Amino acid sequence: MIFGNVTLSDPDKDQLTVSVAFDQARGGFTNLGGFVNNSGTLNLSGDAVSLTNSLRSLVYVPIKNRVTPGQSETASFSLILSDGTDGVTNNNTSVIVTSVNNAPTINPINDLTLN
Repeated sequence: MIFGNVTLSDPDKDQLTVSVAFDQARGGFTNLGGFVNNSGTLNLSGDAVSLTNSLRSLVYVPIKNRVTPGQSETASFSLILSDGTDGVTNNNTSVIVTSVNNAPTINPINDLTLN
């Protein structure tokens, strides 16, 4: 999980809003846990502990076969935290995504009866 080690906090115990900006053309997230996806930016408000838990449970899923098998690309994320009062904290991270070769498949052929 990309944000598995992230801990959010606010010494004033204010209500916080966390946003995760990403390029939807490269992939998306599952296990949203309350996050709302607004065209490539996930948003969620709450206290620091609940936001930390929700953020840690996000799972990134890259778009399959986006690059040639064996090739890699970098997916970048901006993590933005605001308490609505004292400004915004911004942190960036990225992961390297490597495409794998998928085995070819054959769809079953239906039996035919000839007369």
